[in-house]
Amino acid sequence: MREICRNILLLSFALVFVCSSTAIAYRIDIDLNDFYLESNIGTDTISADGSEVTLYGEDILENDPTLGLGDPGIVVPANLLTLNFTYNFSAYSGDEFYAGLFDGDTGHEIDEWYIYESASGAFSFDLSTLDSSVTLLGLEFGISPNGDIGTPSVVVSDVYLHTAAAPVPEPTTMLLFGIGLLGLSGINRKKK
Repeated sequence: MREICRNILLLSFALVFVCSSTAIAYRIDIDLNDFYLESNIGTDTISADGSEVTLYGEDILENDPTLGLGDPGIVVPANLLTLNFTYNFSAYSGDEFYAGLFDGDTGHEIDEWYIYESASGAFSFDLSTLDSSVTLLGLEFGISPNGDIGTPSVVVSDVYLHTAAAPVPEPTTMLLFGIGLLGLSGINRKKK
């Protein structure tokens, strides 16, 4: 019986240690209604909840606080890992869909991504090594058609930041839990 109590005590302590030092990932959704839509065709749409946009032709959706148009920019949270989005691009010969990420305070480019053919999928900008002086991000999605064959379109959705919280062990909680278990095992001994 003593062996079983000791094993339960060790297992419980290990479980508390593992659970109390686990890092948690956070998702911060980006509202596309905070972006400026430069529409040349006029049929572009942003969903009411700001989770999706459809662009046609030479259209641009941007959140650029350096332009002075009232775009709020994207505040850089602590422990930022990635900026993510999904897309569904319908292209004709030579059309291009792009996403650009830049410093919202200075306008300097941080990263860009292009695709030149019809495709759908997800993309992530790796921001884990972003300079700590960057406090605001700007983001732009756009289409550059090449020719008069047809009108390209893209649906961009599920735009979000992915952050990680630093693991924070809670030694006091583990100590109190361990003392409580020791106390219970001591009471169990007295009864015998």
